[in-house]
Amino acid sequence: MDDAFVALFGSTAEGRYQPILGLQSAAVIAAVDGLAGRESKARPELIESGAFWLLRVSALGALSHVWVLRPAGTAAGKIALIRRYTEASRRLAAGSLPTAQVPPVESSADSRAGSGRAVMDRLRAVMRQTPGRPRAWLGEMRLTLGRETGWPGVGLLQLRGDRVLWCELTAENTGKLQDSLHVFVAQLVAQGQRCLRSSQTWGDEPSELDKRLLLEEHGLSGFSLFLPAGSGVALFVAADVDEATGLELVDLLSLRAAPRASLVGRLRSRRGLAGVLAVLGLVLLWPIPMEVGAPATLVPADSQVIVATQAGKLAALHVGVGDQVRAGDVLARMTAPELIEADLQASLDAMLQSLNAKEALSRGDYGEYRILQQREAVSALQVEQGQRRLQELEIRAPADGRIADVLTPDQLGALKSVGDFVAELQFGSDMHVLIDLGAADAAQVEPGMSGDLVVRGVIGQAFPIRVLTHPVARSQPDGQSITQLLAAVERPGPSAPGDDLLFKGLTGFARLDGPRRPRIYVWTRPAIEYLQLAAWKYLGLPL
Repeated sequence: MDDAFVALFGSTAEGRYQPILGLQSAAVIAAVDGLAGRESKARPELIESGAFWLLRVSALGALSHVWVLRPAGTAAGKIALIRRYTEASRRLAAGSLPTAQVPPVESSADSRAGSGRAVMDRLRAVMRQTPGRPRAWLGEMRLTLGRETGWPGVGLLQLRGDRVLWCELTAENTGKLQDSLHVFVAQLVAQGQRCLRSSQTWGDEPSELDKRLLLEEHGLSGFSLFLPAGSGVALFVAADVDEATGLELVDLLSLRAAPRASLVGRLRSRRGLAGVLAVLGLVLLWPIPMEVGAPATLVPADSQVIVATQAGKLAALHVGVGDQVRAGDVLARMTAPELIEADLQASLDAMLQSLNAKEALSRGDYGEYRILQQREAVSALQVEQGQRRLQELEIRAPADGRIADVLTPDQLGALKSVGDFVAELQFGSDMHVLIDLGAADAAQVEPGMSGDLVVRGVIGQAFPIRVLTHPVARSQPDGQSITQLLAAVERPGPSAPGDDLLFKGLTGFARLDGPRRPRIYVWTRPAIEYLQLAAWKYLGLPL
């Protein structure tokens, strides 16, 4: 025999079947009794009856054997079972089957207790085949457990922690039994145990007294109580059941009867999901300042460009960037040999004309004297003009201020024409900043917006700025266009710290607090701008 064997029944002359070997539970007997009245066939007949297969084999004359078997998984297994147990019937009829190969008949106590792997296998199959929602399914399973195992007084309890939510029992005095089970459940949970059997010593003396009172009050010969690991289904049996079987069954029942969300629960979960989505939408749509960042260059707020007023060579530079100067201070000196030569020639001409005029006067030639005097006056005027041009070769500061920009020393000796740059004089300490913007950022910036400026070389200090002008597109010498705007570096006081650190030409990074936009737009704007730029490059069309 093998694990497929459950029981063997033989037919009687009256057409009934009586047990010979194996399990004699109510479910097995009911399945075999269903064959009564059915015509027996000459060849083996396999009948599928619920959780069992019934193999009826003609054994001797009009008598037959009925093998109660566990279902095989495949068609090949079915054929093997039919062949194996048909041969077993033939050998039983011939009396050649050794007794040692025949499974022992389970005792009535074992049948009622339902211990063993065979019981669990049958219960697993019944659980899978029994439909229904959790509460109705548990009620059906309570009846099925009593029918399949033969256990007396089967009861199921729905637990949440140490609380009994509902209870279904098979007992005459259900109310009192429920009260007792509530006490036992609370004690088991408090002690961290899952099993209570009447045959085992449990806990202190009052607990043993509770068990004896339960047995005497309800006339029970024994009982078993198995709890789930946490919340789930508990099992009560009015008999002493194997601990491993009971706990395994409780775990199976709790897993299968896990509560589904009720309509109210589903609505609550949906409301919770809707609330989460609403909060997420609020966060994403909540407007926040949109930051615009761009490179920047410092320029003086008020300055004057000083240029060469006479052509010549740059002879000397007397100032550098950042120097404070007063009005009239010499910034640079130029030299022009032709002007010096013209001035000397004009001075010599004036002296000759003066001598000639005196000689004419001594001769009494008043007409010649008057002409020579006029020529002397012209020569004097030329000398005066020459002296003034020579003075203009010294480039002086027109007012008090600070040198914002000046020619570099490598320009010494270079020829400068009238109007060429020499220096830039800054009045006061106020600074402006030129900010280079991208095309997408330019549309977001307006006058009055604020931000801050971080200057390269100035560590640990940021300067507040405020936008003064609208962005303007300018053409560069290389033919490309750049969009710029002008912003003021704001000073908290007349002599704020850091004023002496800012000079024309210093570069840095400006951050502007743009208009308030939805958070999701601010987060996705870089990707949107990238896609716009890619589309513009691909299509060659303005976006």
